[in-house]
Amino acid sequence: MSPRYQEDPEKHYLKRNDPIYITQEIGDMIGRWDETDRVNFMCENGRPSYALLSSVPILRLWFRDEIQPAYGHHWVFAAVLCTVLRCLGIPTRVVTNYNSAYDTDQSLQKDIYYDKNGARIHRSRNDSLWHFYVWNECWMQRRDLCKEYSGWQVLDATAQLKYSGELYCSGPAPVRAIKEGQVELNYDTKLIFSKVYTDTVVLVRDSQGLFRKAYSKIRHVGDGISTKSVGSDAQNDITLNYKYPKGSKEEHEAVERAKQLMLKYHEDTDNNSMFLSPVILSITSKNEQLYGEDISLSVIVSNVSGEEKDLELVLGAQSVHDYGITRTQFWSQKFHFHLSSGEEISVSGRMNYCTYKKELLENNLMRITALVKEPKHDHGCYALADQDVTICKPSLVIQMPKVAVQFQPITAMVALSNPLKEILNECLIRTSGKGLLHGEKIYRCKDVLPGDKLLYPLTFIPTQVGDRRLYVQLHSDKLGVINGFQGLQVLSCDVQEWSTHHWEEFHKMTEESSRDRSYDDDLLSLGIQTLDTVLFGQDVPITMKVSNHSQRKKNVSVFLFAQYLDDNGIGCPYFWKEWSELSLQANQDNTVKAQIHRLEYAVSPSETNVIRLIGLVKDVIGTQCVSKKLILLKPKVVIKMPKEALQYSLITVTVSITNPLQEKLESCVITVSGEGLIHKERSYRCDTIDLNATGHCTITFSPSQSGVRKLHVRFDCRQFRDVTSCHDVDVVQADILPVK
Repeated sequence: MSPRYQEDPEKHYLKRNDPIYITQEIGDMIGRWDETDRVNFMCENGRPSYALLSSVPILRLWFRDEIQPAYGHHWVFAAVLCTVLRCLGIPTRVVTNYNSAYDTDQSLQKDIYYDKNGARIHRSRNDSLWHFYVWNECWMQRRDLCKEYSGWQVLDATAQLKYSGELYCSGPAPVRAIKEGQVELNYDTKLIFSKVYTDTVVLVRDSQGLFRKAYSKIRHVGDGISTKSVGSDAQNDITLNYKYPKGSKEEHEAVERAKQLMLKYHEDTDNNSMFLSPVILSITSKNEQLYGEDISLSVIVSNVSGEEKDLELVLGAQSVHDYGITRTQFWSQKFHFHLSSGEEISVSGRMNYCTYKKELLENNLMRITALVKEPKHDHGCYALADQDVTICKPSLVIQMPKVAVQFQPITAMVALSNPLKEILNECLIRTSGKGLLHGEKIYRCKDVLPGDKLLYPLTFIPTQVGDRRLYVQLHSDKLGVINGFQGLQVLSCDVQEWSTHHWEEFHKMTEESSRDRSYDDDLLSLGIQTLDTVLFGQDVPITMKVSNHSQRKKNVSVFLFAQYLDDNGIGCPYFWKEWSELSLQANQDNTVKAQIHRLEYAVSPSETNVIRLIGLVKDVIGTQCVSKKLILLKPKVVIKMPKEALQYSLITVTVSITNPLQEKLESCVITVSGEGLIHKERSYRCDTIDLNATGHCTITFSPSQSGVRKLHVRFDCRQFRDVTSCHDVDVVQADILPVK
């Protein structure tokens, strides 16, 4: 579909083994909408970019109509490009640069203008600092550059200039080159460098209309660069991939190298020098405020000069677009005070909800500015501070099981509390999720009263196995768009494909859910009946009761598994399982009998005597799970022998057996064996061991082989069979004495 490809297909076809060509062409096609088109789209389209849950609807529309759909924000371009490049096999991730400079002329300097009330004013779009800006990184080999510049490359598909028919995207630019200031390397490295390293100068208009330089702790460009962590939704700060530590020698050298390459036709001015201000100003209020509540603002002003000063403080607020352009100042407060030399004052302001609710944009972002000046002196000091405040909407809570079974219905409960003193009208829920729902589903909800809670159940049937994510979006007339998501693991409909981890997760989920409901509420239920304690060496009889509570006949599968539990209560791999098929009439019960033979549980991987039985009953629309623990009673066998022994020398071993029962252990036999220790397996008859007593047996032998050897002991009696224990001994050669 690329116009350049259509002009010369053969030439472009031969480039398909080049990742640079692929990323540039795809990035150009995805980002071909220029700025005017995007602005018109955002104004005319009823569903802005904030409402897009993923890149899937965009790509489906593109594929269906063979015409690129319009969409308006940089993070959408980055999301679509990430999806497409990953599909083509190019490793790609989405990267966010906070306080990104819009520096199309690549001058590495921006003048930031304010009026006398501290309101941000714009002479052109180019003087803006984006609150955040999103691009992509692609991992590739750069055969056109030195080897060290291979790896992550910046690719930006968002257009910043009018489309001219040339390649529209920026990059790929090596991240390593940006960090080193090697901005002459391909491609568009200068443009990317200017987004993360531009200096700012603050200018305030005085009463005569002239702009004067102001002392300001204005935001630093590129002060945080992040991506998503691998395997989780945590934020991964990768600023040090782009920049050396602030103030370091390496950073200074990289910036100077870039300036020499980028500013060689510019005069070296002193605009970036900073002067010392007699007044220090800082905003100390929170940068996150709750929607619907009044906003409290706090500013600290310090007079660090050697003289007294009469000062005026102006607090102001403006809503701000993500690309840094602010709207008209809609709120301001003025304060006058006198400060002696070295004196500090804290000033508080308050903005009520009615003032800002109609001024917020869809991003809920507000810029607070504080300007301090000497009102009686036009040539006095100016100090300015600003802070972006996010008005946080209430969270969308999604409650649903963490584990589900393929092709079986699952219900998620969506909850939202209305924090306003107004009714939420026109409430609408959109849901989507690959492998969970087909396409996008829309549900209309009732109005939510002030202080009330919206509860809406969503029922869906997972179709794809693996880790899945349900996306939920709530629209309302006063809160706009609120997004939420919740992950879950979908297990195969074939229970026999489940791993031990899958069983653990499903069992944990059913245990948690059973605390809040009764089995009578389900269409199927299962119960396990067995002894609480079983003598080691005896068979374990099990009876399962399966109940059909529905009004229809059901064909169900019944599974029973057994596993040891270690000392921490964690399940070991399953050592026994059985399954069967049942046909149950409406409201019918049935029983399934099973038995674990003594030889199937004789070996415990963790020397534990606790067994957990897990039963599961499943039909096409539901799965229920239940468990029961039982204790294996067995005598404790202790072996006492030296840790070291001499080859061919006699060793004496004492075996102790403690009786756990309230009856005598009769017909007791101890069997010992061990390669290199005992030539053949030997058996010794022991005396009867009384209840709660300990019996002893002494054994002697001469080891014939050196090295670390293992002595095996097995105890049998009338009540117990195959109770085992073992002990290691280091056998030293006969001509070498053991070191004590």
